[in-house]
This record gives sequence, structure tokens and C-alpha cells, in this order.
Amino acid sequence: MTTDLTRILSAAENLIDELDDTHHIAILENYRRHAMLEYCGRFEEILAPEMTVEHPVYRMNTPQGGHVVYDGMDAVRGFYASLKDAGLTVATKSHEHIVVADWGFSQENMAHQHLTGHAARAKGHDVDDLDAYYIEDRWSSMYFLYAPDARLIGEHVYHSVPVGFRKATDEERITLEDVVAALEPVIAAGPYRKLNLQASL
Repeated sequence: MTTDLTRILSAAENLIDELDDTHHIAILENYRRHAMLEYCGRFEEILAPEMTVEHPVYRMNTPQGGHVVYDGMDAVRGFYASLKDAGLTVATKSHEHIVVADWGFSQENMAHQHLTGHAARAKGHDVDDLDAYYIEDRWSSMYFLYAPDARLIGEHVYHSVPVGFRKATDEERITLEDVVAALEPVIAAGPYRKLNLQASL
């Protein structure tokens, strides 16, 4: 594995470095923690009252599933459980662009989803080795909506059809265990802005 997983949120962190607006910083800090928890499969912490409003609404748009709305905490919790059960939480990204405003933020990126052979086959890919790992590439656009207290209201997510699919090399292979080992210390360290300020002292 050659990817530095501790920098997986570098686009958001770089933008935090540029910001002075405390609300915009709080939004991106929420997103940064949210994303790392999601990659690690720690979904209940995403849905904690300090992170997410009591009635979130997620709108997901995928080529396979069409437009699906998860309306309310139970529905969103079920969505996260389905991701974990299907082995769809491990991903990296590139070509990421992100902007933030009072209502929330939007971003576009090339998502690289890391899949076991079984998970890849379940998504409809023709795989020749179920014991191997695969990488699916697709463009993603996302809009996260936030309350005035910088808690998540909901997500609008749009995935393209896959634009690439290949067997991962040993260097490219990333497992959930790799992600957890890299990101859990970063999560425990706290907000990025706080860490960055401490480092500059």
C-alpha cells in the first residue's frame, strides 16, 4: 500500500487552512470527522447529536439504484448498515474540488472504491478471482447541507457510471484494517484547525 491514508481529507484540510469564517470552518471540520468515521465503519458516531440533526435526509443517486431517499434517522442508519454489510466503505479519491458556503459545501472527485472480489461481483463486475481485491473508479458530486450550528442536515450524492475497473496490485490494495489503523489516531487527535494551530506554536 503506497497511499498515505492520513491525507485522504487533504482537500478539506487545505481549505480549512485558508478560511477565517468560523461557521465555514465548523462545517468542514464536521465533514472531515464524518468522512473518516465513515471510512472506518463507525457510523453511529456520525449520527450522534453533536454531529447530525435529529431528522437527517439523504438523497443518493447511482446508476444501479437510481434516486433513493433515506428520510429520517432510522432510514439513514439503515443506509450506513447496508454499506458496511456490502463491504463498500473503503475508498480513496483524487481530482477533488471543494467549496464551502453558509448552507454547507459541495465537491467533485474521482472516487476509487476498493472492493473484495465478492463485493465487486455483487456490484455487477465480472471478476476472475474472488480472493483478489479490485478498484472501481467513478466520478462523484456531493452536496452536504448543514444547520446554523454546523450539524449535518443531509447529503445529496450523485455517482457516475464506473469509468474504470481493475484488479488491485499489492501496492494498491487497501483493506478496512489498513484504513482503521491509519485514521483512528487522526480521529482521536481532534479537529484539524486545532492541530494545525498547535503545530505552528
